[in-house]
Amino acid sequence: MKKTGIAVVVMLLAVGALAQSEVKSVNAVGYVKVTLPGNKLTMCAFNFDPVNGTNGVPLADVLGDQLVGGGSVGDSDNVIVWSRSLLEYETFFKIPDYGWYTPGFELMTNRVYNGDAFWIFNRQSSQQEVTFAGEVVDIPAGTNSLQFGQGLTMFGYPYPAEKMLSTTALFDAAQKAYSVGDADNLIVWDSDAQEYITYFPVPDYGWVDAAAGFDLVDFPVEMGRGMWYVRKAATPANWMEPQPYSLDD
Repeated sequence: MKKTGIAVVVMLLAVGALAQSEVKSVNAVGYVKVTLPGNKLTMCAFNFDPVNGTNGVPLADVLGDQLVGGGSVGDSDNVIVWSRSLLEYETFFKIPDYGWYTPGFELMTNRVYNGDAFWIFNRQSSQQEVTFAGEVVDIPAGTNSLQFGQGLTMFGYPYPAEKMLSTTALFDAAQKAYSVGDADNLIVWDSDAQEYITYFPVPDYGWVDAAAGFDLVDFPVEMGRGMWYVRKAATPANWMEPQPYSLDD
């Protein structure tokens, strides 16, 4: 599987009131650049916390004035969001100087949270880069959690960091089995080939490629990369992921 073009996150630390108090204010803002191949779909993720609030951040603000707009959904770059409640996609296109709209010209109101994912369809013949920015996740308990209900969930790594799949705690949270049909599935989009690759967890072993037998697989879970999680059980999977860095250093 080819690694997507994702740049290293940059943390900009603004630390106040360090000298005279044990209470420390840390505002760590980061960004990640994602390369979008021309005329192709890329599955992206938001790995940050919203700045100045907990009620998510408007997806339109995350995108800003990036990407190429047009007068209709077919003339513009598209952003495509999976609705878990409706079990269908919502497609948006950019009208220059106005914002993002549905094909019926309703304004985009979607908000994204840490760990959310979405598609971008770059309709241009040449590649583009988009930048996602936000507050670097800093969990007091040192563990972040994502919950996967039964069915399909689009998601990304819940920190602005890159880790090998085998070093994350996702395997611990997953329903494991000896067949792809009985186990939870992790589905990754190959942007170059424009196709999915499906993995599943085997008990006491690790992640394997559903199309390649029972050889162990491993790959970087990259910043800015979205994936699918398919939960088979009615009870949710609770992914408890330790924070892979410290902002106190």
